[in-house]
Amino acid sequence: MRWLRLSCSGALLTLTWLGCSSAAEQSGNDGTTGSAGGSAATTGDSGSGVGGSGGSSAAPSTGGLPNTGGGPSTGGGPSTGGAPSTGGAPAAGGAGGSAGSTGGATGTGGGVTDAGSNFPDVTFSYEASTPEQDACANVTVEAELTPLDIYVMMDISGSMTQLTMGGTSKWDEMRAAFAAFVNDPASAGISVGIQYFPLVAAGVPASCSNQAQCGANGPCLLSVCSNNINFACINNGQCFGGTCVPAGVCSNNPGSICIPVGSAACGPGVTCDARTSSFCVNQESCAAADYSTPAVTIAPLPGNATALVNSINAQSPFAATPTAAALSGAVNQARSFASANPTHNVVVLFATDGLPTRCTPSTIPQISNIAAMGFSGSPSIQTFVLGIFAPAEAATAQANLDSIASAGGTNSAFIVDTSGNVTASLLQALDTIRGSSLSCDFPMPTTDAGIIDPDEVGVVFTDGGTSTTLVRVDDATGCSAGDWFYDNNTNPNRISLCPTTCTTVQASPTGRVDIELGCLGS
Repeated sequence: MRWLRLSCSGALLTLTWLGCSSAAEQSGNDGTTGSAGGSAATTGDSGSGVGGSGGSSAAPSTGGLPNTGGGPSTGGGPSTGGAPSTGGAPAAGGAGGSAGSTGGATGTGGGVTDAGSNFPDVTFSYEASTPEQDACANVTVEAELTPLDIYVMMDISGSMTQLTMGGTSKWDEMRAAFAAFVNDPASAGISVGIQYFPLVAAGVPASCSNQAQCGANGPCLLSVCSNNINFACINNGQCFGGTCVPAGVCSNNPGSICIPVGSAACGPGVTCDARTSSFCVNQESCAAADYSTPAVTIAPLPGNATALVNSINAQSPFAATPTAAALSGAVNQARSFASANPTHNVVVLFATDGLPTRCTPSTIPQISNIAAMGFSGSPSIQTFVLGIFAPAEAATAQANLDSIASAGGTNSAFIVDTSGNVTASLLQALDTIRGSSLSCDFPMPTTDAGIIDPDEVGVVFTDGGTSTTLVRVDDATGCSAGDWFYDNNTNPNRISLCPTTCTTVQASPTGRVDIELGCLGS
């Protein structure tokens, strides 16, 4: 007979084909003892009793040693011993016939034989992806970075026309930095989409030359108060002690407002020209749905770079800053895209140069709550905040925008002041945001070797030879008490590090994050 042996050690599965030869013995678990042989033959009769069959077991066994037949009976033939046991360690074959009074030949035992055949032993070894469930070993994989998608919400309010210390507008600097970022080889593979704020509300004309054209979205900004040029007016009664005067525009900055017309209020060599057309003051859309529709859809770089650059070059800053509607729309679009791409890390990049001046809610705590709901929701959406401000505004802006960034799971805002190399500083901030997003979010590993139990998964951070098992929390809101969380606790697609843990990981140039899958089910 021939036997097949299977054994498993670690991740190596070994199958052994055991050949046989007469009188060969194979080892295994114990067999059961065969039943007794026939009764003794009488004098002169042949010993005709047959030995009982050997016992069987599930695993291969050493066949029983040959049974000794009954003692010789007169003229008697040999009694047959027990048949070989199947599997297991040596099993005793059935006893032969009882001794007769005189000689028959010795009975034949239950050894494992394959009469007339000789088969070689052949071993086949296969590398298995995991051990069998009964001998499970913990499976660990090195974490891989999740594909990164960025939805940019870019401020194009009128204040972006303000000049930097270098003589260029904040908008020109932002536009140049963004173009460099999307064309940077280091951005290849990242997906980026964009929308701008403000957008013009439905039904509002792109420009106006009289008050009637604006209707409920007026007034048309043709006049401003002499004591506050940021306040549009129609008559003196709206200026609270000031005078309603014609609004001008600086000859070198079409988005500016100046008074009095014809003066040098715009600086040496620059005139304050009369406006012949303007815009409706309340033209901005306050509908989040408008901002959740991208001007350029999220798609991979470098393929999407040209469309993005062409889009941003086509914009001209205008109007006020509807922060709440813009941020709500951005979070909604990012969440929708993340739901359609569950293995991706989708984030919002909110780039602005001012605080809310249009639409409600309009306070910083209320705006921060929008970011917080994005971060704590499912899928979790982080909000990165990038601001560009004059030096005198930077400190106040930092505190306010930090509140939004922190609520959005990114600790603090990136603030660039207009006194230095603005384009270089903006690009550096964009590069840092790119690196921060890439380092702290990992796809849930998959395997065809078994079922992963999310509750058995562990995350380990190794730095300088020291390994630390990170603590899991239910979601982003629990990060004060732990280190990482799933995007979905029941059917996770992504593992995200909490902000503080993320900062620790990013600070280690040689650190490694491993994901322990535990024992796999079937």
